Amino acid sequence: MSVFCSILSVVLPFVFAKKMQKRQAELTKQQSEFTVALKETFQGFEVVSSLNLFGQFLERFNLKNRNITDAYYNRSKLSAATSSTGQMLTNITRIIMILASGFMVISGNVTIGTFTLFIALQTTLTSNAVMVMQILPIMSGLKPVADKVWTNFLKYENIESKGSIEPTLNSKMDIQDLEFQYNSEMPLLKGVSLTIDRGEKVALIGASGSGKTTLVRLISGDYAGFKGKIQYDGTNLIDIDKIKLKRLVTVIHQNAYIFNETIRFNICLNESFSDTDLENALDRSGVAKFLPNVVGGLDAYVGERGVNLSGGQKQRIVIARALIRGAKILVLDEGVSAVDVETANEIEQELLNSDELSLLTVTHRIKDGLIDKYDKVLMLDDGLVSVRCRT
Repeated sequence: MSVFCSILSVVLPFVFAKKMQKRQAELTKQQSEFTVALKETFQGFEVVSSLNLFGQFLERFNLKNRNITDAYYNRSKLSAATSSTGQMLTNITRIIMILASGFMVISGNVTIGTFTLFIALQTTLTSNAVMVMQILPIMSGLKPVADKVWTNFLKYENIESKGSIEPTLNSKMDIQDLEFQYNSEMPLLKGVSLTIDRGEKVALIGASGSGKTTLVRLISGDYAGFKGKIQYDGTNLIDIDKIKLKRLVTVIHQNAYIFNETIRFNICLNESFSDTDLENALDRSGVAKFLPNVVGGLDAYVGERGVNLSGGQKQRIVIARALIRGAKILVLDEGVSAVDVETANEIEQELLNSDELSLLTVTHRIKDGLIDKYDKVLMLDDGLVSVRCRT
């Protein structure tokens, strides 16, 4: 009877397991949406302020807040019901055991010592069973979330990109018949072929959504699952050490991230470099041009997200960050579109004049006066690359 009641106290709460899964998943979803909405409100504060949308965004915030509160309440209510059921089953089990054991003592079938010992053991068994019963539905409810985290992040393994060969760019980077798609219904790249020789300057033009950024991520080793070949000096991308590839190919994005540290830290990022390497990176990136006008020089603090710097200064620091690490291919993925036209042209012109640097500028249009500076201008359209202009 004791074993049966203990099993019953464990089995019955599994009735709550499916509901617990759904409510935990809903809570996690609402928490995620709330966090995203809060982050967007702060990051988009200038938009909210300029259009006087405080009331609308406060209403949005309140809606997300209510949703997360309701989801938390529903999950907690079911958790309390599970716990109460377990406690009730525990008490029923104890009453049944005491009555049954007491009857056996009165009938002379067991001694009072046996009765006392049995009740103590049975209480321990039931308590442990109830503890398990209370934990298992919660763990079951968390399982979908844990599976998603495990599958998408912890277990992620780029099986096709586990190479160990050190990449080089003594000759060229070559792409042949490259195909890639995020899903079977929408192929993005349908047979891209292009070559970037050492020191060559190439512009890749394409409309928004044409696959330019995806192509950049493929050649820098971020994505696998492609068809065709990506080679560096004849070595296939799948055989290359991806950590070392990041130093060979550096991508400069539109929004340059700057840490709330010194200029030196933002270039070196807590790594040690020789004074010669640092001076060379400062000269080639153009940081040396504005550095004398900054109080504190390399040791000047730039503020949160580089608030003490102009857009052009931040972009130059990010470029120096890449050059000091020996980047041979610099990819400007709309990398200077966030700064004013004059500064953008100046930065791009300096990079075009660097003989030892291969440059891939990915943009929707080439700035006036610079198109003739590129060795090749290519167009990415409908998943294919075509030569638009060659100087």
